[in-house]
Amino acid sequence: MTKQKTKQVMGPSNIIFLGCSVDTKLKTGQACMLALSPEEYTSLSTNPQIKLNFITEKFLDTTPSRLELQTTLWAINSQKQDAVTPPITLCSSFRTMNNLLERRLKLEQTNYISTTSGLIVPNADLMGEFFDLYDSYPFNLLPPDQLDNDSPEKNNILYLINQATEHSRERLRLDVKEKTTDKISNKWF
Repeated sequence: MTKQKTKQVMGPSNIIFLGCSVDTKLKTGQACMLALSPEEYTSLSTNPQIKLNFITEKFLDTTPSRLELQTTLWAINSQKQDAVTPPITLCSSFRTMNNLLERRLKLEQTNYISTTSGLIVPNADLMGEFFDLYDSYPFNLLPPDQLDNDSPEKNNILYLINQATEHSRERLRLDVKEKTTDKISNKWF
């Protein structure tokens, strides 16, 4: 049974901004999150010079869609500590997460098997894990397109999502550079 969550803009929950970047040739990716309390989020509007603490995580053998799910699960699990942990609101522009909850019933009814190809849908394992977390842990998904276009809050959210994405890209660039340097140096020795 699918439970419905209320869609808050920014309430009394911690707010997690997500970004990720993947190198499709190397099948490696970097996830990035910025976790803010409601007070920290509010103080950004009055003091934009606050140093933000972005956290990154490396994922191997991944694809763009898989990395979006991995990033979301990683962020939720990193915040999930106990039953009294406050709920979180996840802000991302991940296409994989769009309508995932609305697709849940059909995915579960078909046991994650595509009705067109007869094959298991890609990332079924991660989707199942996401749904299990959704049922057991309080979190909301807030895609920026749910906010009014003229809303200053939408601009703030998009800015922080873009910052998280930029941090993931920079970390991925460093990873790729290290791998390339390692391959070249290993060739000569």
